[in-house]
Amino acid sequence: MGARPNQAQWLAQVVEPVLEPELAICDPHHHLWDRPEERYLIPEMVADFSGHRVTSTVFVECIPVISTLDGKPFAQQAKPDG
Repeated sequence: MGARPNQAQWLAQVVEPVLEPELAICDPHHHLWDRPEERYLIPEMVADFSGHRVTSTVFVECIPVISTLDGKPFAQQAKPDG
């Protein structure tokens, strides 16, 4: 399924050159999803990295966690130290 057609057209409006293709990059924050109207999984992420040397990523999952917060989305679950 991939990106929605309108989104793909919007993204294709600007193509920027890869400035330092040899530079190792850690993508510090990304999400993956598979919804009826749209998906963004490993194949889509790899396509976005095209031309870049992404050597690591940090996957962040939030929806399952939010839905288990005692019915209080975004509620503080623990007091910060200090």
